[in-house]
Amino acid sequence: MHTHVRTSRAVQRTSHSRATPLRAAELQRVRRPRLMHVLSSPRFNEMFALSPDQAAGLQRKPGSQHKAGTPKPQKAKPQQEFRRENKNRPREASAKKRPRGVRVVVPSKKQVMRDPRFDNLSGQLNNDLFDKTYSFIEEKRRQEIDDLAKAHRAEKDPERKEQIKRVMQSFKDQLQTKKQSQEIAQKRSQRRKAEFALVKQGKKPFFLKKADEDKLRLLEEFDQAEKRGMLDKKLKTRRKHKANKQHTSVPRARR
Repeated sequence: MHTHVRTSRAVQRTSHSRATPLRAAELQRVRRPRLMHVLSSPRFNEMFALSPDQAAGLQRKPGSQHKAGTPKPQKAKPQQEFRRENKNRPREASAKKRPRGVRVVVPSKKQVMRDPRFDNLSGQLNNDLFDKTYSFIEEKRRQEIDDLAKAHRAEKDPERKEQIKRVMQSFKDQLQTKKQSQEIAQKRSQRRKAEFALVKQGKKPFFLKKADEDKLRLLEEFDQAEKRGMLDKKLKTRRKHKANKQHTSVPRARR
């Protein structure tokens, strides 16, 4: 049935595509015996007598050649089953299949890095308590300075002697900076206590700015330098430091 419809449609398309009626008649005369041969074949009668499902199964027998342009039938691959010989053994898996992700076999605690300076678990920093707790570091540093001074006096090599001197001066500068910071914090604490006492008496609270605190500290340094007779040297060092700072801020092309 299907072959008859397909062949008749092809004949109709061919006949309508030609412009002359003589050519169409010739084509019908040539194709008619072929069409009759198909309709009278036992294969066509067998397919016409069967149901559509049976006819579809007979259209292609096993062993018939594959036609070009039609997809080849694919055979279903047997699935391999992985079984364990013992339930206590780990389960086997195919190595050809890509895993979905990293499988956690043994759970482990993730190592979390934290900074104690910004973590609430470490508590709030108390500078006074910190200085008292680690006061032995300053004593250890002073002992190292004394040992370096003895080594500097006993050293004969000029280069080695200069290295010891630089290290010793660095340790002294660290102690001096630490002492100055402690003095500044102590004076700031004294001013705050005095201000709180005045506030309790009814005065409006007032706190110095950092720039004003620096000015007061500079005046105290000048007073102490004047008492020791080193005011000129202090002013000269300050002018030199300020000039170097301004020189650095000038563009390199204008220096």
